[in-house]
Amino acid sequence: MKKIAVFIQNYNIDYSPSIINLLDFLSDRCAIDLFVRNAQMKNSPVLKKANVRLTEIRRPPHRGQALASTRQRLAGAIRGQWRNALRPVHGISAAARRFDGQDYHCHIVFDAPGLLLCKELFPMAKPFYYSLELALLTEASAAGALAADLAYLEKAQGWSRDIRGLIIQSQEREMLFRHDQRLGENVPALHLPVTGRGPAKAERLRQLHEQFAIPAHGGIAIHLGGANPYYSSLAIAEVFTKIEGWHLFFQGNHLRGYGEEIRALAKRSGARNIVVLKKFFSEIDALDRILMSASVGIAWYNDLNANFRSAGQSSGKITAYLKFGLPVIANRYPSTEAALATPGCGICVAGLDEIPAALERIAANYDEFSANARREYEKNYRFENYRQPILDFLDLAETGRPG
Repeated sequence: MKKIAVFIQNYNIDYSPSIINLLDFLSDRCAIDLFVRNAQMKNSPVLKKANVRLTEIRRPPHRGQALASTRQRLAGAIRGQWRNALRPVHGISAAARRFDGQDYHCHIVFDAPGLLLCKELFPMAKPFYYSLELALLTEASAAGALAADLAYLEKAQGWSRDIRGLIIQSQEREMLFRHDQRLGENVPALHLPVTGRGPAKAERLRQLHEQFAIPAHGGIAIHLGGANPYYSSLAIAEVFTKIEGWHLFFQGNHLRGYGEEIRALAKRSGARNIVVLKKFFSEIDALDRILMSASVGIAWYNDLNANFRSAGQSSGKITAYLKFGLPVIANRYPSTEAALATPGCGICVAGLDEIPAALERIAANYDEFSANARREYEKNYRFENYRQPILDFLDLAETGRPG
């Protein structure tokens, strides 16, 4: 059985379908050593699979402290820092012998922090780089990003020559990444949108209607990802306070205090159609029922950076909406136009004031928009479509030939 090393740092595994889908798929075929630092993991069943072994590296070396050898550092991690070690380690020396990196079919890193963790543990590794959040060094420098974040990106750029292959969501994001990280044209890339597993679903539920006493003919718009200023959640709520026949639900991890601001807005306006869900519904089945109870999905990304502007195929909420046949309303970028307007599964608007007209247009042609949404999911966002391309890519980039 092939062995793969995966590296995640400063990320929440549970909230990333890209991480979960890849780990779950590869662990059915390979033994996975998952190395993490400062990674939140709450409800990920994949971590309990027999072929997944998790090592938590608790802290980086102190500044100025000489680094121990890779084998010594990892042997230390084995002695005291295994979590969820479902495949037991039989002896420190036997485990440490693997950690020269020569025994792995490949290394996969998620974003710049994952690359730094990989190079800390395996300096000679030439990993596959999986880009989740498109953090560009040029943008971060201009925006005055935190010194630690800049350090990650600067070091990652220095190691770009060692990247064996790039996994990224779209051609647009690939070009931005290549230019920013000075990635050679000879480095292959695989375009892998944020995906969902399983088929699209047309089934509808009345859960939200019944729970919140919404009339049967009432429309429900949902915004996944919580309430945050960078989604203009408060301004969107204000728009919906003036729209009759529609309820707006915010579901997710709300910025502290911001959800209360939205509730206060609704109270001042006398609007009973704005709901900020307090329960997170992080379990997949529970969230599925919420989505099956909604009518339209909202995906609003303020023009803060290239990561948001290129969100069309890299948005987990858009993928989730399409899977359940929810037409999507988003702000207008080339990426969202291509993902939503072109295939007819959503409407992109120039400003929040255009949302009411977009809702009217969707309501008048709902069955067509919904069918297009499910069709687009099946064509471009269902993970099962990418299983063989992923295997081919990892083998092709690793060996220079398929399989």
